[in-house]
Amino acid sequence: MIDWSWDLCTESERVLWRRCSMFAGGFDLAAAERVCGSEGSADAVWAVIDHLVAKSLIVATSTGASIRFRLLETIAEYGREQLSASGELDTISERHFDYFASVAQTACDDWGSSSQPDVVTAMRTERSNFARALEWSFTAAGAQSRGMRLAANLRIHWAVDGFLRDGSRWMNRALAGSDEPSEVRGDALWVSAWISILQGDATAAEARLAEAWEIAESLADDRLRAYVHLFRGTADLWRGDLDIALERLGAAHAYFAAATRDECPGPHFVSMLYALALAETGHYDEIRELDDGNPSRPEHETERWGTSQLLWAYAYGIWMAGDYETASARLQHALRMNLAFDRVGTALKIDSLAWMSASRRQLQRAARLLGAARAIWSDLGTSIAAFGTKFAERSDDCYAALQAAISPTQLDSFLAEGARLDYESLLAYAVDTKNSAAVTGSNGDILTARERQVADLLADGLSNRRIAERLVLSPRTVEGYVASVLSKLALESRSQVVAWVTRERSRLTAGAPIT
Repeated sequence: MIDWSWDLCTESERVLWRRCSMFAGGFDLAAAERVCGSEGSADAVWAVIDHLVAKSLIVATSTGASIRFRLLETIAEYGREQLSASGELDTISERHFDYFASVAQTACDDWGSSSQPDVVTAMRTERSNFARALEWSFTAAGAQSRGMRLAANLRIHWAVDGFLRDGSRWMNRALAGSDEPSEVRGDALWVSAWISILQGDATAAEARLAEAWEIAESLADDRLRAYVHLFRGTADLWRGDLDIALERLGAAHAYFAAATRDECPGPHFVSMLYALALAETGHYDEIRELDDGNPSRPEHETERWGTSQLLWAYAYGIWMAGDYETASARLQHALRMNLAFDRVGTALKIDSLAWMSASRRQLQRAARLLGAARAIWSDLGTSIAAFGTKFAERSDDCYAALQAAISPTQLDSFLAEGARLDYESLLAYAVDTKNSAAVTGSNGDILTARERQVADLLADGLSNRRIAERLVLSPRTVEGYVASVLSKLALESRSQVVAWVTRERSRLTAGAPIT
C-alpha cells in the first residue's frame, strides 16, 4: 500500500516525503524549509507539503497561531528507507542538525528578552528533534564538538525546564567523546556541573568545575572563570561552606553585573545566588540594599525568570531576618509571574512559602504547600536536599512543626491534598492573599467547593433529598459528600456539621484572628 502511495506521488513530493522522515516528533514549516527544501526553492516547500497533507501522507495539526506537521510512523519508516537509498542521508542529517543547533543558539541569545515562555515551549516541543540531532553529532565523523555546543546550549531545557535526567545523560555523552581543552568544552563542563548540582551530586559537579577552571586558566578566559566561580560558589553554599561561597559568588556577581553579554542563566540568576549567600551569612542589610522594595522595576520586566529567582532569594533573606509577612508577600509576587515552565524554581518557591506560612501559624496552608512541593520534587527526580543541608533542614523543621501541631491523620490528608493540586490550582492557592490567613486558620479549606456547598445546605436545614434536588445530584451522591464532610472535619453527626458551619460563618464575618 505504501509502495502504491509512493508511486502516485510526483518527484517533488517523493523528495519532500523522504527528507521529512528525518524529523522526530513532528516539525513546522520553518524547519521543513531549512531542512527539506532544495537550494533556491524553499518557497515551494509549503505547496508540496499541502499536496502531501491532501494525500494523508502528512498530518497537519493546528497549535494556536502555527501549524505543526508529522508523518505517521509507518510512513516515516518508509521515507527513511528511501532517504538512505537516495544517497542524501548524510546531507539531510547535517541540515537537520544545523537547523536545531540554530534553534538552541537563538534560545540562549534571546533568554534575556520577554519571549522566555515561548523559548521554553519551543525547546520542549522539539525535544525529540534535539535528541536526534545530538545522536547524529556523536556518531558522525568530526561533529563531536558541534554536538557538545548544542548540548551546552540546551541548558535552558535541562536546568530551567527541569529535564535533569536527560541533561545529565546527554552532557555525559558529549563530554566523553573528546577531552580537547576549548571554550566549547569549558561551557559544556559548567552546564554539566549545574545539572549535577540540581541533582544533588556535588562530587560530580566539582570534578567538572575543576577541569573547567584549568581550561579557563589556559585560555585566560574571564567569562569561563566567572561561571566556575558561580557554580563552585553554589556548591559551597549548598555544602554550608559559607565564607568561601560568599567570596566566589561575590566575584561572579561583580563580573556579570558589569558584563555586556547577557546569556542564560543571566545576571539576575547570579544575583539570586549572591543574595542567598548574604542571607546565610547574616548580611540582611545588604540584601535590603539589593532589594529596593520595588520588585517590578523596569529593568526586570523582560527577564522574568531571573527576576523571579531573585525575588525568591530576597524573600528568603527577609524571612531569615524575621519579617515573615514581607517575605511571604515578596515570594507570592515571584509566584504571580506564573512561570509554568520553571519547575525547579516553582518547587523551591512553594517549599519556601510553606516554611513562611508555618512561621505565620498558617499550619494547614503550610502542610498543603509542603505536600505540593514534595510532589514536584519527586516528579523532577531530585529533592530540596540537592540545594544544601540548610534548605533541607528548614523543610524538615517545617514538617516537624506541623507534626507537633496537627494530628497525624489530618497532616497526611493535608499533604496529600497539596500533592494532588495541578499547577494552576496550586498557583492560585499559593498567591491567594485576600482570604488565605482567614481560611487556613480553620478546617474549612480541606473541603472541596462542592463539599463546602453541601455543608452550607446542611446548616440551612435541608435534608439529603432536598440538597440533591437543589444541586441536581442523586441522593446517593449527596450521601457520599456528607460522609466525606464528616470524615474530613473529624465530626460524627450532621448536627456537629451545622455547629461547625455556624462557627465558620461567625468567625469570617467578625474577621477573628487566627490562633
